Amino acid sequence: MKINFISVGKDNDSYINSGILHFTQRISHYYKVDWRIIPPPKNSASLSAGVLK
Repeated sequence: MKINFISVGKDNDSYINSGILHFTQRISHYYKVDWRIIPPPKNSASLSAGVLK
């Protein structure tokens, strides 16, 4: 089984990144883990909610 985590937005603070790394190391003994970070749209402040979806 493979677990895919998808994060939308900017990279988080360093303490959150270290927590994610620690969690990934612990769970990778049991399952394959893949992290995918999707960057936010560059002009998201000026777009409507319907367009962003």
